[in-house]
Amino acid sequence: MKIEVIGPRKGKYTGDLLSAAPDLLAALQMVEAIWSRDQTANIDPESPLAKVRAAIKKAIGENA
Repeated sequence: MKIEVIGPRKGKYTGDLLSAAPDLLAALQMVEAIWSRDQTANIDPESPLAKVRAAIKKAIGENA
């Protein structure tokens, strides 16, 4: 499914990212679950796991 989004800037933006968002969120949640099993309690805020968690929170409407 394609969604066409017209933004405030010049040009048109395809909605491919919007239509893929649910799948991307599900994939990030799977990655987070797998990585969490192998991580310690103290996670570097710049680590990939921390960034995945922040992206998930942002996607579900929680403060990142």
